Amino acid sequence: MKVLAHITGQQFYAPIQGTERWPHIWEHKLTPLLRICSSVPDCWDQEWEVRIKTQMGKSKFADYPLRLDLQLHPKSDAKLPNAIINVEKTKGKFAHSIEPTLLFYGLPIDSQSGGTWWVMVSVVEKKTVITSQMPTDRL
Repeated sequence: MKVLAHITGQQFYAPIQGTERWPHIWEHKLTPLLRICSSVPDCWDQEWEVRIKTQMGKSKFADYPLRLDLQLHPKSDAKLPNAIINVEKTKGKFAHSIEPTLLFYGLPIDSQSGGTWWVMVSVVEKKTVITSQMPTDRL
């Protein structure tokens, strides 16, 4: 899936060894299961065409998800949904979202009695806000 989204949160990622295809890769500091892949070194706080790609591993019985890559591409003329990519840390028996999402991933980071810590990645479509319908005061 591809969406248009701003990439933020540089403080939560650490640079790792790049590849020929992706010379600049950042890994989330809480889990190696989430990476941002870019062809440019300064990709932060900009809007990108983001391809959300699940890398797959193989066992002799089945394919399984191995890692989640957010691959950054320059914006094109393609009609893509405008989205917000939320990355949160939470604890629970399972990862979930109460928002309607385009995509949702729960990446376990630590299991303890009473629950597991998760890094949750949700891709939420931006809604157009009509300002004339917004209240003028907030209580």
